[in-house]
Amino acid sequence: MVYLKKRKDGQDISFDDITDKLDDLEMAINELSDRVEDKGDELNAKLDEIADLLREI
Repeated sequence: MVYLKKRKDGQDISFDDITDKLDDLEMAINELSDRVEDKGDELNAKLDEIADLLREI
């Protein structure tokens, strides 16, 4: 196993450890992106409702 550097606690960190952490970070970013997209869809639906109500006035 290839070790790249020492962590703050003095332990070596491997390329596999870094890859795993990057994979976890990618999954978290994708989850946040999905949540933001869902909220955007909800807000657009609400804005459409408001626009429809305003047209009726």
